[in-house]
Amino acid sequence: WTALNGAGRVVRINPATGELNLVVHTPGCPTPTSCTFGGPDLDELFITTAARPEGGQLYRLKVPFGIKGLPEPEWNGEKLVM
Repeated sequence: WTALNGAGRVVRINPATGELNLVVHTPGCPTPTSCTFGGPDLDELFITTAARPEGGQLYRLKVPFGIKGLPEPEWNGEKLVM
């Protein structure tokens, strides 16, 4: 997943083939800056945008086709746990 700042979209690229296989447009805002998965099932994509005249927004979308993010380990004060 790559946010294309200035292009108004976030793209999903297959790392094995380089194939562009999903495009998410950020309507009215050409400046997406970052994205991350969230939600209880990690099936929501959160996209931040730059604070320009149309920016400073947060987009949230339900990702299609059963695509999900991966859980991140958390620090419990002693060690990383999943």
